[in-house]
Amino acid sequence: MEEFVSKLGLDWRLFTAQLVNFLLLLFILKITVYKPVLNMLADRSRKIEQGIKDAEASTKRLSEINQLEQSRLAEATAKAEELMRNMEKNAVAKEVALVAKAEAKAADLVRNAEARMLASQKESEALLLGQAKELIRSVVFKIAKKDPEAFDARLVEEAFSELKKK
Repeated sequence: MEEFVSKLGLDWRLFTAQLVNFLLLLFILKITVYKPVLNMLADRSRKIEQGIKDAEASTKRLSEINQLEQSRLAEATAKAEELMRNMEKNAVAKEVALVAKAEAKAADLVRNAEARMLASQKESEALLLGQAKELIRSVVFKIAKKDPEAFDARLVEEAFSELKKK
């Protein structure tokens, strides 16, 4: 085999020196480069795992927040609907109250108009009765051919009361 090695051009001393240099270089690289690179890769793996865990936690939290938002939105919608129903009820109640007030005012105006009409009617009747008294007096005077001053007021009153009865 020595012959084979010599034909290949290998020198054992040189090969051993190169092997020692390679092992020494490998040891130095392992200490100075390989360990820091492995540490960096391990840190990077931990950070990636932590990022994945944080993303999962964030996704879960986002889901919880969305559920909370939906429940609060449903609650707010229900409150708004209840408020609208209350406002509609209040509006209907106010409308009823305003209609009742308007009807009362209209009834009051009608009563006032009727009272004024009744007063006017009584005034007209009093005026008419006064004119009727004068007319009866003058008719009775012409019939009796007496002086209106001497005419008995009682006779006029009796005639007037009889006219009033009819």
